[in-house]
Amino acid sequence: MSNESEGCGEAAWREWKMLCALDLCSKSAVDHLLRFGVRRFRRYVNRVHGHRSDSRSAPMLDARDAWHRFEVYLAVNKSRAGKRYKDWLFNRARHESVRWEQVVEAGATLLMRDVVRDYLRREHAAPWMRSLQEPLCNVQGYKVTLEDLLPGTFDPSCEVEKREVEAMAERLASDLLPELSLREQIAIFARASGIPVSDPDILNAAGCGKSVLNESYHSAFHKLAGHVRETTPDASPEECTAFAVMTHERLKDAIISKIGSEIHLPHYSVDMKTIHVQHNHEHAEVLGDE
Repeated sequence: MSNESEGCGEAAWREWKMLCALDLCSKSAVDHLLRFGVRRFRRYVNRVHGHRSDSRSAPMLDARDAWHRFEVYLAVNKSRAGKRYKDWLFNRARHESVRWEQVVEAGATLLMRDVVRDYLRREHAAPWMRSLQEPLCNVQGYKVTLEDLLPGTFDPSCEVEKREVEAMAERLASDLLPELSLREQIAIFARASGIPVSDPDILNAAGCGKSVLNESYHSAFHKLAGHVRETTPDASPEECTAFAVMTHERLKDAIISKIGSEIHLPHYSVDMKTIHVQHNHEHAEVLGDE
């Protein structure tokens, strides 16, 4: 491969490596490199077209265009290790003394194969190949493309499972609500709406002090945790936690609705997820959880 008729010559490769561009090299180096590049470019183009059923002629480039694509490919693309291909090309031969030229040429041949693949895929695709964005038909005014028909990341079975778990959380929250004392419900209401548990109206409605109300808040969560463990005995700790959070969200919504309709708090008007607070002639709006 390293003879004059086929190889480029070690001097030509080293000159190109040092000067970085073909146009900066001497005429002899340019001739050697162009000969090397165009022969391999055409070899791979013919190899691909030899397996095609269409009768179109192989889309050949002249020597300079083929080498230009080779240089651009090396400058733009990187190996899996993150190295530029031009660095990879010469680094793999740095420990070679006798076979330096052969190692470089072998690597350059492999890279030229990838150059041809990229060139044919982008500019001379086979007749049977279609763009993913090419419209196939119209459905109620919407142009359906091949990309629309490809499998997506959405898994219907996962969506069904998610809805089933949400329904379980809704049922559990409904079952748990009657078991909570009024004090526990008021504690959850205050936390959910951002009202301090030391608020006089909240404490008056609960009929207790701040410490007892805090204890009621924690006791409500112990009840929730117990129901979750009974409902999902085979679930992992992570799954139990996620299910408990989901149930708590629905329990909060139910309690906010109930407090607003059943419990008299003179300074608070409750509208489901938005709690309007009027206290000591000061107005504030606290948004509940979405």
